[in-house]
Amino acid sequence: MEVKLIAFESLGTRSMCTFIRTDDVSILIDPSMACTSRSDLPPHPTEYEVILRKRADVLSMMEEVDVVVTSHYHYDHLSPPETELVHTLSTRAYTDAVYTDKILCCKDPEVRVSGRQAERGRAFKRMYSRRAKSFIIADGKSMTFGGTTVSFSPALWHGKVGSVQGSVVGTCVSDGDEVVVHSADVQLLNAPAAEWMRETGADLVIVAGPPLFSRERAGETERWLSIRLLRRMLEKVGEAVVDHHLLRSPEWREYLLDADPKGRAICAAQKAGAEVLNYEVRRAELYSREPVEKEFHESLGRGRLPERLRSAVYQLGIEDVYKGVLCR
Repeated sequence: MEVKLIAFESLGTRSMCTFIRTDDVSILIDPSMACTSRSDLPPHPTEYEVILRKRADVLSMMEEVDVVVTSHYHYDHLSPPETELVHTLSTRAYTDAVYTDKILCCKDPEVRVSGRQAERGRAFKRMYSRRAKSFIIADGKSMTFGGTTVSFSPALWHGKVGSVQGSVVGTCVSDGDEVVVHSADVQLLNAPAAEWMRETGADLVIVAGPPLFSRERAGETERWLSIRLLRRMLEKVGEAVVDHHLLRSPEWREYLLDADPKGRAICAAQKAGAEVLNYEVRRAELYSREPVEKEFHESLGRGRLPERLRSAVYQLGIEDVYKGVLCR
C-alpha cells in the first residue's frame, strides 16, 4: 500500500490531506488547505505559497484518484466551491477539478454536524452529487474494490464528547496485507474515537492531535487524557502520525515523547523524512525575518492574488484554476 502525506501542519499548512493507493483503488482524503490569523498576525506569504504548492500537488494526481473522502465540512478539509482567497486560496475551478467525476464519500451533514458545517455539507451535496460518479454518505459504510476494503467509522466527535464542532468520519483502508486509518480532528480527546482506531489494529493511524495551543480547549487534564488514549491505541496499532492541531503548539515534540518514548508516535514531516515546517506557530518569526507590505493582504481581501502569489501560480503551472483572480 502506498501512503502519501500531502499536506499537514508539520508540512506547512492547516490540513490532513492524504493519498492512499492499493492495487485496486486510489483514495484522496480531505483535499483542502487553509490558514488563519494567529496572535493578531495574518498568515505570512510563505504560508500562502505552501497552500499553492499543495493544491498543485493535489491537481497533479487527480487523474489517478478514484475516491475522494470528506471527513467533515471545515474548509481545511473540504475545499469551498466558491472563490475564497483570504483563508484557503480556493476557487470554484479547483474544487470542480477535485470533486467532479469521482466517487465521493462524505460525512453525513444531518448527523451530529454543527449549523454552519451542516449548511456547507448540504450545499456541497446538492452541488456535487450531480457531478460525481456516485455520492455516498460514508458514516458506518463499507465498500470493496477488488481485494481492498474501504470502511468508515460511525460519527466520531470532533474533539471532546458533545463538542459544538459536531462530528467527523474516519476512514480505514485494508488491502489484505496492510491497514491504514485516517481520523481527522478527533484530537485524541474522546474514548469512542480512540477505541474505533484501536480496534482496527492498523499498521498506521493518521490522526489529529490535541489543540494544546489553547489552554481553554486542552489544558493539562486534556493533555494527559489524550496521552492515555494514544498509549492505549498504540497497544494494538503499529505507528501513529499525530499532527494537525498538535503542531500549532511549540510543545508538540514533548507531547509525542511523553506519549511514546519509543518513537512510534511522530508528526507527518517526521514520517515523510522532511523538515518540520510548523509555520503557524512560528509566524512571528516569519514576520521578523521578512516583513509584509499591507498591500499583500489587501489584495487577497479584494479577491485578487498579489504579485508574489501570481508568480507562484505560473511557476506551478496551475493558472487554469486561478484565471479569475490573476488580474491586478
